[in-house]
Amino acid sequence: MHIVAVCCYFCSMIKFFSAVCISLITTGANAQYYYNDIISTTQSNTQYVALRQSGFTKVIAVSKEHGLMDIELAKDIYSLEQNLSKDKNTTTTKSVHAGMLSYAISNYKNDMLATSVDSSELNVNRTTYTYENGKVKTLINNNIDKALNMQLTEVHEWFYNEAGKPIKMLKIKDGTDTTLVNFVLDEKGNVAEEKWYRRKSLTENYYYYYDAQNRLTDIVRYNLRFKKLLPDYMFEYDVNNRVSQMTQVLPRSGNYLIWKYNYNNKALKLRDLCYDKTKKLVGRVDYTYE
Repeated sequence: MHIVAVCCYFCSMIKFFSAVCISLITTGANAQYYYNDIISTTQSNTQYVALRQSGFTKVIAVSKEHGLMDIELAKDIYSLEQNLSKDKNTTTTKSVHAGMLSYAISNYKNDMLATSVDSSELNVNRTTYTYENGKVKTLINNNIDKALNMQLTEVHEWFYNEAGKPIKMLKIKDGTDTTLVNFVLDEKGNVAEEKWYRRKSLTENYYYYYDAQNRLTDIVRYNLRFKKLLPDYMFEYDVNNRVSQMTQVLPRSGNYLIWKYNYNNKALKLRDLCYDKTKKLVGRVDYTYE
């Protein structure tokens, strides 16, 4: 049994671990650009700073999938080792998933992710970030498919108001295909809606909800199958304002997964536990530090 899932909180960990997904299987998360580009990049940078300040220089992560056997006896289906350079500005990552080896190098500048290059036998993926006033200004992704001998480039260009809140983003594929993403802010300045337009037609609309502390709690969109607004993701937080639980609704189904996150006293991940909607444990990721 494979869990077709990506924890949205892992969006930050994906970037932190050099764009390598440490979930029980690698799939594409729903492309809410505000979450993936802005929130998860900020979380990624926060995780990097926590590692840099912790005194550790190596991270090892191993994921296990729980089928009919005891989780302690379950086979490792993903493993990762990440090392921090002596100057603490670069992470080098080696990972194995389904027998396939991949490498990644991430460079940080001023405690913010600047470049990430992920390479495997099939693909080379390079992402470059630029910032303005501490906020993501551009995100340029270049992907080379070795098997098909194809290269694709996608640019995300972000625009902010005077208060530093995002108001629009241009997604430009291969220099010609442009999608306009507009953002609607609520009375507190939080992004409340994300609207995608292609050729002036609305193609997607996401809704963001927050708690009294302005922490993101729900990402919602219209579900075609059930013909109503339903959450894609729901988040809960611990007393230190860290995401402690994420519920992910699986696309085109009524199923969902619940991810619970544990941290050590240095604010680093210790363990991620994944449960299905019957609250049965179906997978786990363990982290160790050296």
